[in-house]
Amino acid sequence: MADSGTYRLRRYSTLLYKSDSFSILKMPYMPLFKSSDYNSFAGDVYRYFEETDNAIYFNPYFQRVLNESLRVFISCENKHGRSEQNG
Repeated sequence: MADSGTYRLRRYSTLLYKSDSFSILKMPYMPLFKSSDYNSFAGDVYRYFEETDNAIYFNPYFQRVLNESLRVFISCENKHGRSEQNG
């Protein structure tokens, strides 16, 4: 980080939900980036973390949280539509 501080351990991966096939894909690694519009302390910095351990994807608790999140997101999209900005 810009302040050279020590922070908690994080792992990071990007998943893509494909609504046409109802599938979830793990995307190739890319660093995390947040604009300073969202994070005034550590925004506009690319952050590199180790990738999420693949074992997490088989964990029943993770699968439940992911499925419930998708249910909520799909419901919101059906009710309010998809943002033009996000395609």
